[in-house]
Order: sequence, then structure tokens, then C-alpha cells
Amino acid sequence: MKLFLNIVFLLMAAASQAEMLKIAELDRDGVRWLVVSADQLNPLYGIDVEMTFSSDRLEIVTAGSGQEAASVVPGELFGDGTFTIVNRADIRAGKIRYAASVLNPAPEISGSGVLFSIPFRAKGKDAGEFAIVNAEAGTRDGIKRTLPGAAVVKVLPPQSLPSSAAKNTGYALPAEIAVAAQSNDLPVWLLVVLAAVLFVLILLAAVLLRRIRQLEQQQG
Repeated sequence: MKLFLNIVFLLMAAASQAEMLKIAELDRDGVRWLVVSADQLNPLYGIDVEMTFSSDRLEIVTAGSGQEAASVVPGELFGDGTFTIVNRADIRAGKIRYAASVLNPAPEISGSGVLFSIPFRAKGKDAGEFAIVNAEAGTRDGIKRTLPGAAVVKVLPPQSLPSSAAKNTGYALPAEIAVAAQSNDLPVWLLVVLAAVLFVLILLAAVLLRRIRQLEQQQG
């Protein structure tokens, strides 16, 4: 049992340090913002993310004035020194690619925060889907790694109405996105705890079954 508790402790410690991506939604001014944030990022110098969306049900909205409709809005995690490498969307195929990095000689970034946001508007009353199909991070030395993806998100039509300012000047990035958004996904540590509890139950059942067999053999 002591060995098992040590294993559970090590799993929980590893889970608390596991980097992951999360997707949250924010409904503002008739637009559904999808906020992609990161938790516990290990040091990186750049990211390259490929996404898909239901192009028959969703359309990308121009965020602010003078920006392209296909643009992804950078988050606060990279800071003011964000260098955008790729910011492209195929609105017919429903594909988006966003790649960015910090500028040399800036240090690598790490920790938690918002990576980027994408504003969508529904074409009808049906919900669409948004997914991250591939996400890679790279260090300053050029070492690449795959970031754990988030679950597919159902994008509902916005319930809010466009404000007059949004109609006149464009859809500005909501102030709430400056804070790392919370996702509805279960955190990794909770999944590890649930798995540990299930393992304990299975272990107890096995011990109990073994004890019953021993008693049966003694009686026989």
C-alpha cells in the first residue's frame, strides 16, 4: 500500500506540471470568442497551431479595425514582442493556421496565459464545431514538441447583440480575455485522482477476492 501511495503521489506531481491547451468561450457584442489558453507551459520560443471549424455554420469575424477577417488575435502570453509567422484561414475549407514566436534576443516564455483568440459568428441557428488538430511548440534551440490538444468545442450561436460601437468601429477584443480564461474541461490532476481512486477500488476487490478464495480452501 505504501508503494501504491508513492506512485499516486508521483502521478499527481507530474500531472500538476503537465502542460496543456484549453479552449473557453466568451459571448460579447454578437460574437462568440474562442479563447485558447495554455497551462503550465514548459519553456518555448514559438508555437504552430492548426485548427478546423464548421465553415458551413460558422464565419470568422473581423476583430477591430484594419485587421483581416482571417486573423487570429494574439494573446497576452507572448507579450508585446509577438512576431506573427503565419496567420491564415481558409474560410471555405474551415481551416486555420497560426504560428508565432518571440523576437530574438528575448528569453523563452513559460507558464500559463492566453495564447490567442478567434471571433466567430453563427451563420444560422445550429451550433458549429471548433477543434485544434495539431499544436507544436519550439524552443530557442529548435527542439520541437507536440502540445496536448483540447477537446472539440461546440460553438453555439451568440446570445448577445452587437453594440453600436462594434458596428461602427469593429469588434474589439473583450477586456476579459486579458485574463487567462477557464475551460470547462476536467483538469489533468482531477483525472489522475479519479484514475487513482478507480485503481484503489480494483486493488481492494482483488485482495478481497483472494482472501475469499483462501478461506474457501481452508474450509475445504
